[in-house]
Amino acid sequence: MADSTTNALEVIKDDSKAIVATQNHKVGRPTDYRPEYCEDIIKFFSRPLTKTVYKTYTTKAGTVIKEPIEKPNELPTIEEYCSSIGIVVSTLHEWRKHHPEFSKAYTHAKQLEKDFLVKNGLCDRYNARFAQFVAINCTDMVDKIEVSGSGATNIAIQIVRPEQVNMGIKVELDDDDIR
Repeated sequence: MADSTTNALEVIKDDSKAIVATQNHKVGRPTDYRPEYCEDIIKFFSRPLTKTVYKTYTTKAGTVIKEPIEKPNELPTIEEYCSSIGIVVSTLHEWRKHHPEFSKAYTHAKQLEKDFLVKNGLCDRYNARFAQFVAINCTDMVDKIEVSGSGATNIAIQIVRPEQVNMGIKVELDDDDIR
């Protein structure tokens, strides 16, 4: 055992057990992060856009017919991925901060999620209003509204989420607008 002047090792005795701790040892639960999660998250978000289900019915003559129907797969989400590996979303975001390779994989996964949503939405596989809601609230997409008047002034209004704004107001005016 090291002496007390080096402070390299400390032994605490508690009745029947001894606890050994080093100065640089981090306290807390060890991380559940594994490097294979980088590939795993991309694979999770790379699911096919659709799946084939079969509608079975019987004709009056007694013939059984199985009709294939193409249905959209469930939109993969970060919450679903976290649940599949037994963590919460805040843990995943901590991994992004501490593991650059995982942060890159996460960004790729979010791009796949957006692409999945857009492609199924463009093929009318989702309710249009719901697809718009998800696109605005779960991706980096925004709803843009352009307003034009009968006068010489045209105003473009872009609605963005608070985290996309630096909490400042930016106004661009043409020389004709200033009088």
